[in-house]
Amino acid sequence: MPNKTSLELKVYNITGQVVKTIDLGTKDPGYQKVYWDGRDQNNQRVAAGVYFYQLNAAGFSATKKLIMVK
Repeated sequence: MPNKTSLELKVYNITGQVVKTIDLGTKDPGYQKVYWDGRDQNNQRVAAGVYFYQLNAAGFSATKKLIMVK
């Protein structure tokens, strides 16, 4: 990130439902690492399969696919 900004990570299942929202707080400029423990909003492990994650910041959003393997 080029500027100090607040970050949020959302994980979606294949049907587009939000599985997990993680508020990452305000981060300084530079490279950031984000970890997701594979659990949903109810702290239950998600099933194996295809998920999408979206990283949101001020004026920026990126969505990528991930595959959960158990």
